[in-house]
Amino acid sequence: MTLTDMWRENIRNGVEALGFQVLRLQGKPPQLIAEAGQQRLAPSVLRSAFAAIELDKLVGADPHLAALERPRAALLDAIEIDPAIAQMAAYQAALAEALWRKVASDPETIIAEMAAPHF
Repeated sequence: MTLTDMWRENIRNGVEALGFQVLRLQGKPPQLIAEAGQQRLAPSVLRSAFAAIELDKLVGADPHLAALERPRAALLDAIEIDPAIAQMAAYQAALAEALWRKVASDPETIIAEMAAPHF
């Protein structure tokens, strides 16, 4: 396994460890909130999960993440009706790919910087 393959796998595993829930505040539209699961994760996978949470927070505000808006909205709409397995898988795949594109030049450093607010 190459170093690139290892980091892509860490990112995929980190994103797949995320849980999503809907937050409703009076007078505001529902928001999709990402959380790191309670399972024990390898440190590099946990940092990847936290970096993905930070990237998720930027969807809708960063034009570079426009490709994530549609699958994220589909997940938000579906998650209130059923487990939204297909929508979750689609959003996780898109989020993992967007995170990889953001960190590919130096995964270890950039992921650590992105995940820093969680430590």
